[in-house]
Parts: sequence; structure tokens; C-alpha cells
Amino acid sequence: MDVSLFKDFWDMLVSCAPGIENLEITIFEDDRDIPGPQPFPMTHFQALRLVTFECHYPLQRSDIVNLAHVPHLRNMQIRINEDNESAADPDSTWPVLPFPALREAAILGNTLQKCTELLLSISDSRFEVLEMTSEEDGLPGEVQFALSTIQRECCPQTLIRLCVDEGRDNFDSSDEDDERPPSPLRFQAFEVLFIFPNIQYMALRLRDGVRMDNRALAQVAEAWPRLETLCLSSRVGYRGGSPGVDLLGFITLGQKCPKLSNLSIPVNAVTRTLAGQILTNYPLSSLPQQNTLSWIDFGSFPIGAPAIVAKFLFALFPSLSEVLGETEDHEDIWKWPNVGRLLHSFSNASQALGPFWPAMRHGRDIPPGVEHLLGEHIIGLRGVDWQ
Repeated sequence: MDVSLFKDFWDMLVSCAPGIENLEITIFEDDRDIPGPQPFPMTHFQALRLVTFECHYPLQRSDIVNLAHVPHLRNMQIRINEDNESAADPDSTWPVLPFPALREAAILGNTLQKCTELLLSISDSRFEVLEMTSEEDGLPGEVQFALSTIQRECCPQTLIRLCVDEGRDNFDSSDEDDERPPSPLRFQAFEVLFIFPNIQYMALRLRDGVRMDNRALAQVAEAWPRLETLCLSSRVGYRGGSPGVDLLGFITLGQKCPKLSNLSIPVNAVTRTLAGQILTNYPLSSLPQQNTLSWIDFGSFPIGAPAIVAKFLFALFPSLSEVLGETEDHEDIWKWPNVGRLLHSFSNASQALGPFWPAMRHGRDIPPGVEHLLGEHIIGLRGVDWQ
């Protein structure tokens, strides 16, 4: 892009600023050849009516300082520029940033440390929505520092959506070349967030995940009964060891979070040791049903018998329509897709059988004389041990 065109655009924007209420600036691949960061004219940007500001072009510190004084800015998505002022003086601190009307903020920085430092400077932190994303994986302790800062700085009663993404640029890549050993976030560092009782959306997408077990998951359910989405994902998968949460942990989660619709969490779905416990101590007919969960991502972890996993999940979550999972064992690569296939068959069969379906849920076989109601769905049910 020609720098003169860039300047002309900003001159025009400044002249129109007093009447702008919503502004989105997107950077395209062709824009990356601008020779050096071009400062935004925030000093003269008198956007008295601006409510929503979304900018994918990296903002310098002076730009953000000026943006903080826009009186009606409620929703902000910004990317912190690391090249100029902060790089020249890495020990410099942010001044106090008023942001008098800000309620929804998405901050993208090179590291979580940079995002957290900006959050610390905001004087009025009555956020309803807060998202912090780092492009790179952080050093040990950065995630804990970010969460403890959120706990101290944000208003407990107003926050309903929190998202912390670590290493966005690495999340879809393999960690085979990453020699740093996995170090999951301690649950004690995560539970500081329980101070926010009205959370509906909680997402921590971290390199090493959060150290969880069934007891910890039950505490999550108790703390956030309004949860609609819970994502506690880990990028290291198998390298982080076997997950502490197993299928039985879903029982309390389903009971305590009646509005939960999306779940992404590492789960131990190896059923060799669980099969007897599930079917003996938790008969399918006695499981409490939660009717809103429709999507689960188990992450990259092993799985045992797909039929046991599928019928347990369907008995607990009858609205479940999609299950994602991966395994590094090539002999078991078919198992996670098979769970999804069985769930689809169970769903279709329950609708086709109508009043006959509860009998099957109580452990009985397909009632005689009604197989014709199932049509092609009988294929997915033959051979399934309902006991």
C-alpha cells in the first residue's frame, strides 16, 4: 500500500470522526508492505459518538492512550503494536486509562504479559466481556499472572464472558518440535475466577491446559451454574499425560449446568476400568438427563469402547449431536468417528420408536415387532449391548 494513500485515508477519517458510531479497520495481506508502523491520528480523532471500535491494524501505545478518552466507547477489539514505544523502553508502564464506558474488550498482543499490563492500566474495569489473546506461548507463570489480574481488576458481578487464548499462532500446529515439557495450570490458579458468579462463557485455550479431575469439574459446575460454553483445551495432548476427568465427571456437570450447550475439555474415555462402574453403579435409566448440550470436543486423547461411550453420553445428553476427538493410535483412529455415528443412530431411533424408546433406555432389547419403525437406523443399533 502507498503510504500517501494511508495518510489520505486517515485525514478523511479524522474529518468524519465526530459522526462515527461504529468503526472497523481490517488489515489485508497487501497491507503488510507498509514501510513501518503508521501511527493513527488519535490525537485529533474526536470521535465523540464512537461506540464500537474494531481494529486489526497494530495500535501504538500513544494511539491506545488517546482512544481511552473516547467517552462512549463500549466495545473495543485492538491489537497492541510491540515495535515502537514499548520496544524502545521495555520497562515503561502504561498511564491510567479511563475508558469510561468500556464494557466489552478483546486485546491481542505478542504475549499474555503485554495484554495483562494493558488490563492493569484500565481504571474502570466493569467488563461484561473480556478476551485476551497472545500470538506466542508465554513463559511459565504468565497465565497465572493474567488470571490473578483478571480476578483483582474486573468487577465480579458484571463479567459474563471470559476468553484467554495462549499462543494463537501455534494452536493449530504440532508441538513435536517444542521441547519444553508440559506444565498444566494448577487448579488453584484457575479457581480464583470463581469470584465471577454470572459466567456464561468460559474459555481457556492454553498450551498445557488446566490440571483437572472430576472433583475439580464439580467445583466448576457449582461455581458457574449459568454456563453455556466451557472450553478448557490443551494443545499438548498425549504429552501432558492422561486427563484427570473421566466420563463420570459429566454427571455432576450436567446436573449443575442446565444451560450448557458446548463443552471442550480433555477427557479420559478409556472405558476398560469404567465400564463396570458406569453400568453397575450408574445404570443408564437412572442418569439425570441434561437436554441442552449439543457439542463436545474431547481433545486428542485415547478412547475405549465406542459403544459404551456413545450410549453413556446419549443417556446423559440426549440432545448431543456432535462429538469430536482424536487419537494418536492408528489402530483406534476409527473409534471417535464411531461414537458420532452411534449417537446419530440413537437419536434417530429414539425419534422413530417414540414411546418404545424408554424401554430400550432401561436396558431392554429392541421391542419385538417394531424394528420396521427404525428402517436404516437399525444398522447402527444391532449388536449394541444395552446392559
